[in-house]
Amino acid sequence: MQGNRVAARLRQGSRGGRPPGFDKDRHKERNTVERAIGKLKQCRAVATRYDKRG
Repeated sequence: MQGNRVAARLRQGSRGGRPPGFDKDRHKERNTVERAIGKLKQCRAVATRYDKRG
């Protein structure tokens, strides 16, 4: 049964939903890193006066 689901996802290509090789822990770590980078970018914008305030 598992093989049929993987084959169906591969046939659908990018519309196939979550990829068959999805790793929940890896995704969680990547999300944490991306959010940290986003916060750093916000601080940089304020420090270099990209965001003008009244």
